[in-house]
Formats: sequence, C-alpha cells, structure tokens
Amino acid sequence: MTESAERLSLVLLADVSFDAAADQARQTRQAADERRQNQERAAAEQRQNDLRAAGRRRTRNDWPALQLLGAAAVTVLVPYLVGHFLMRRTPLLADDPAVFEPRVRGLLDHFVPDYLGGLLALTVPVALFLVVRPWAYRQRTAVIGAVLLAASLFVLLPMASERWKAAEAASAVKLRETSFPYADNYFNCASWTLGAENGRHQSELWQVHLGQSLGTPGTACNRVDVYRGWQFVGKFELDGEEGFTEAVTVTTPDWTEAYHATSSGDIYSTAADGRRVPLNPITTTIALGTTAGRDLNFTLDGAATGGFWF
Repeated sequence: MTESAERLSLVLLADVSFDAAADQARQTRQAADERRQNQERAAAEQRQNDLRAAGRRRTRNDWPALQLLGAAAVTVLVPYLVGHFLMRRTPLLADDPAVFEPRVRGLLDHFVPDYLGGLLALTVPVALFLVVRPWAYRQRTAVIGAVLLAASLFVLLPMASERWKAAEAASAVKLRETSFPYADNYFNCASWTLGAENGRHQSELWQVHLGQSLGTPGTACNRVDVYRGWQFVGKFELDGEEGFTEAVTVTTPDWTEAYHATSSGDIYSTAADGRRVPLNPITTTIALGTTAGRDLNFTLDGAATGGFWF
C-alpha cells in the first residue's frame, strides 16, 4: 500500500471512530436523561401518593367528627346539658339582673336557648377542626366545616342569644306577675293578692301574707310579710301574745266603698266596663285586724320603708 493510501485509511478510520464515540456519548446522555426523568416522575408520583394518603388519613378523621356532632345534635339531651351547665357560665347565656330568683326559670322557657347554646359549643370546635387543617385532597369536608362555622356564627349564635334574652324577659315578667310560693317556705295563715302596676304600665301582683315568726308558740299568726311578685318588700311583727285575725280591709281613693273580707282572696279593681284596673301601690291601704281589736295599717308601697301604724 502506498503512503497516500495508508494516510487515507487512517483518516477514514479516525472519522469512523469519532462518529462511534459521538454516538456512544449521545446514547449515554440520553440514557442518563431518561433515568433522571424516570426518577423525577417516580418521586413526583410518590409525593402525590403521599399527599393522597395523608389526605385520606385526614378525611378519615373528618367524617367521624361530623358523625359524632350529628349524633349529639339528634340526641338533643347532650347539647341541652352542655348549654345548661356550661354555656350559662358564659356571656352568651348571661343572667338578666331582673331575674333575681333562679327558681322562676322554667325548663320549657329556657330549653331552646340552652339547646342552641350547647349545639353552638359543640359545632364550633368541629367546624374549626375541619377548616384550619390543610384542604388538600379533603376539600369536601373542609367546605362542610366552613359552612358549619358560618352557620354557627351567623345563625346559631344570634338565635341562641335572642331566645335566651326572650326567656329571661319572660322570667322577669313571671317574677312581677305571679305570687311568691310563700306557703312552700313559711307557715302561712292567710294570703291576699292585689293586682297593681309599677308606674311604667307594667303589671305587678302584690301579696300580703300572714305568717308566724320563728319560735312563736302555738299557731298564732303574728307576722305580716308583703311581697311584690317574688320580691320581698317588708314585714311587721306583733309583740307578746297578740296575733292577727284573717279580717282585712282594703281602701283606695278610686273606690267608693272599702273592701272587707275575713279570709284569703284576690283583690282587684274594675272599671265600669268590667275590665280590671291595676291598683296604685302608693295609695292602696291595707288594714289587718288583730286579736286585741286593733287594726294594723299600711300602704303596699309604704311597707318597704316600715310605714306601719295602728
């Protein structure tokens, strides 16, 4: 072979070797890129699987919480007890100062606000549990939580507050317009109720009770207790062995004749058309007979300042 032929052969061999090396390098790069892409896809899929698994785990906690809340609401008793014993200690179900006697609060009057207050106390934690955690892969329960939270703040909260205020107002009216259960607490000889008003066009049921002071021997009634609704106004006690009879005389400037009775009863004033007219406690005078032949006199309003006279 001539020198020129050998040189040509070497050049051709070098070209072939270079092309082969370039192909090998390209294949190596492609294989590396494919491996990297496969690794990235596998890592992304693993991340997605991890997120889905975490979402499923979070969702598995969501539904039991909703089921427990629904079961508690259906039982009625659980929210009521929570409202009665817990929420009444919060500003939401705060006592009205006008309701000075807790016994007057009726179960039926306060049942609904107690239930609503307890339902609110149970719903808000569950709603927050659903809302504040990540929403990824649990949008449905998160939206349910948001709806529950909105309903709690904008429906249950004002409804419970309004119903409680209404129940407290009804209790305050009951304290004014019904009789104090005197006979359930004290020895009672006789009682008279008088329909009056307090100057603000609000009716009040006044009562005059004949009772017995603690330690008094026998059955003589030597004590007068005056109540305005359930509120104690004043008292008067006789000395010695003198006691009260059941004779009562009631006078008021609006009457042409005094009212006389020898036993318990309801005393009221009527208009010409038969309607009951409230008495004025300032000008209505009571006279109670005693066994000594005397009359103890007082006005209903005056009993509060010790305005008793013979």
